[in-house]
Amino acid sequence: MPLITEDKIKQTEKIRVEIDANIYKEIQAYSEWAKLKGTDTFFEKSALYILAKDKKWKASDEYSMID
Repeated sequence: MPLITEDKIKQTEKIRVEIDANIYKEIQAYSEWAKLKGTDTFFEKSALYILAKDKKWKASDEYSMID
């Protein structure tokens, strides 16, 4: 069972990233296996996981200034 599922996004932002080609191939394969429409959900859910788990980030001044 996949760890991530597709959600409806209310507002989107286009970004451009450069990552290792082999990692991207694995992300594409995972996204296909998890029946995701693309890799967007993978990147968003991964980011949410990191942001939720990083205690130092949540304690930082930068975090407290986010609207």
